[in-house]
Amino acid sequence: MQLLDPYIYDSQFLFLKMDEHLADEYKKTILSDISCIYIPEINSYIRKENWDSNKFSIDIARILWIENKIDDDIYKEIINNTAAHKCTYVRLNKEHTFCKYAQKNDLKLLSTKVSQHLDLRNVNFDYDKSFSYHLYLDTMDLRNEIINQVLDLSKDSFNYNRFKSDPFFTNSQIMEIYRDWIINEVKSKSCSLYYLIENKEVAAFFLYKSNISPINSVKIGFVSLIASSNKFKKKKYASNLLNYVLSKMRLDTCFVIANTEIQNNSALSFFSKNNFLITSYLNEYHIWN
Repeated sequence: MQLLDPYIYDSQFLFLKMDEHLADEYKKTILSDISCIYIPEINSYIRKENWDSNKFSIDIARILWIENKIDDDIYKEIINNTAAHKCTYVRLNKEHTFCKYAQKNDLKLLSTKVSQHLDLRNVNFDYDKSFSYHLYLDTMDLRNEIINQVLDLSKDSFNYNRFKSDPFFTNSQIMEIYRDWIINEVKSKSCSLYYLIENKEVAAFFLYKSNISPINSVKIGFVSLIASSNKFKKKKYASNLLNYVLSKMRLDTCFVIANTEIQNNSALSFFSKNNFLITSYLNEYHIWN
């Protein structure tokens, strides 16, 4: 079996370590994206991004692939190749040698995400069947009211992100980025929005992406965002909603991933209590030019 370099790609998929084709399949996923550019001199892939905000204009890119090298000259060349963009986002396993290079050369670590996974095939999902679970549809009469309540419930989650650690962004811009992201994910149908109602209020919601897998034979769901109202915390609406949705997905989904900032202790505790296992730790950087 081919041994994989566990730091060469976005290591949220490391729980698939027994699949010897993972690296090749991940490369195919990258190459299928027409906005990706391959830089042969440094064997890296860069993609243009927009971070879901229409109100400020900066040229943004993301490095999707960096080989795990010891040679600092390679990393200097990677930094040089980001000069065409105002800002370049990098997310890598914290054990990747690029992270050591970044620390040594004062490239600020903005955030570390804990990547967690759940094997749906090994879990018996338990949820309160007396609750009324809903799926958001863009034909609903109250669709705007539901979205507005979801945005209000999302505010606390905005406190834990890489943008908060980057002095380039103001608080209002951070709120704008995340609000636009949620609205775009729902309206573009990139994610499904599930929610619970109590007394005409959204008590909890779950933004779920059905498949982010780089491998055709393995379907992997993704927890984009989950939150509940402080008024209803004791009723465990978020856990019940999570288990309700994942119980429906288990028929054709093998795994689910959730990525949480390492400072967000309540979220880490939530996923741990719901049987998620830690896969890896992902360091995040912005390279500004």
